[in-house]
Amino acid sequence: WIRAHESLQRASALLDERAPPRLRTRVQLSLMGARNGLGDREGALALRDALATQPLDAAERAIYHLQAAWCHMGGGECARVPDDLRAAASAVAVDPVRIGPQTVDRAHSIFIGVPGVQQAFAELLAAYGAARGPAIAPWQGGPAIIDGWVALWAADRPRTEAAIEHARDVIRRFGGIPPLQDGLARLEAMHLVLTGRTADALAIAEPLYTRFAQARAAAQRVAFEGAYLHGYARIAWAGADRAAFLAVAERASQAPRPQEWAFIGVAARTVPGQVALLERDWARAAAAFEAVVDDYVRIRCPMG
Repeated sequence: WIRAHESLQRASALLDERAPPRLRTRVQLSLMGARNGLGDREGALALRDALATQPLDAAERAIYHLQAAWCHMGGGECARVPDDLRAAASAVAVDPVRIGPQTVDRAHSIFIGVPGVQQAFAELLAAYGAARGPAIAPWQGGPAIIDGWVALWAADRPRTEAAIEHARDVIRRFGGIPPLQDGLARLEAMHLVLTGRTADALAIAEPLYTRFAQARAAAQRVAFEGAYLHGYARIAWAGADRAAFLAVAERASQAPRPQEWAFIGVAARTVPGQVALLERDWARAAAAFEAVVDDYVRIRCPMG
């Protein structure tokens, strides 16, 4: 992310009034993604606003709205996410075969559980489904993971497991695709804990957050470590593994970094209430949850 951001900043600085408008647009769209990846919400929002007034073709509109959904989710404006996803689906549907594969890496499963997202995801999945041909291609793993989350949220176990297997097949056929492996691991961990296999779920989820201690993960640590830590805590809680939950509870209660998603602050304030429940201190638990419930209604991220 850091290298991409530096290169895109240089490219943007080199684009003067003589540069082709389409090239400027593509650089700005990519830069918006890099800023989101580094947790620079203000920078990403500035590009969102600048691009909103520019003429965009269908592929650019799809990328723009998928990036805008990321901006809105990160800043806690969850109610705006479904409209962004529906707008992206409409743009992909203009020419699915061409636009689908070049935009799917911006489509994220993290929005699951936000009110209105299930239908928006159905429209997006239909648009990407129209792009599929008879052969398996690397880009198809992304929609499979989204489909798995949609099915999991609807308690459709056979469809969830079929989606997991499809994503796993894509990854296997193409020698490993790290972003897809990460997304599949999150889906598999939640599926495992919800089907009673807590130890297996935690074994998948633990390295997802402990990897941020490695130097090569430094570029993503600031923006994403908390999200994966809370994902682990959620799985431990869902699986009733008291020891695993308490082992991360103090760390998960810490205030978020400025670059982290707004939801991390909500999740961090929820953890002390969960600890109080485990200690059977009902008054302390109630006070903790009452203090955060209004924010949770506004800033949803159930998957986290």
